[in-house]
Amino acid sequence: MLLGVLGVCWWQVDAWSGALSDADPKEVTGHIRRGRQIARWVSVALVLTLAGSVALFVGLLLTNSHSGSVPSLIWSRDIYEAASVLAVATIVIGGIWAGTRLGPRFDGEAAPAAD
Repeated sequence: MLLGVLGVCWWQVDAWSGALSDADPKEVTGHIRRGRQIARWVSVALVLTLAGSVALFVGLLLTNSHSGSVPSLIWSRDIYEAASVLAVATIVIGGIWAGTRLGPRFDGEAAPAAD
């Protein structure tokens, strides 16, 4: 869901960046600034998602570390959960990278003058 929201932000910033000659520069600047702000919040949510995944992994390790379990079964669950954390980390890194790519297209502080 978060990557979908980020994609919509990317699409909107791109669309409004191309509308500089057709619309009021203040309106364009406002839409682009809003898209970037939402992308920043998505990046924060992605980091929180990664933190939750890591916390789940740590909790699983702590839960499975008691001495009453069969050791050969514990590590297999740990490997699957570690792979899940790595997958979430990959998605988070990709999402944050995509969110930072919104910046170079248009500087919202200095809108070019419309002719």
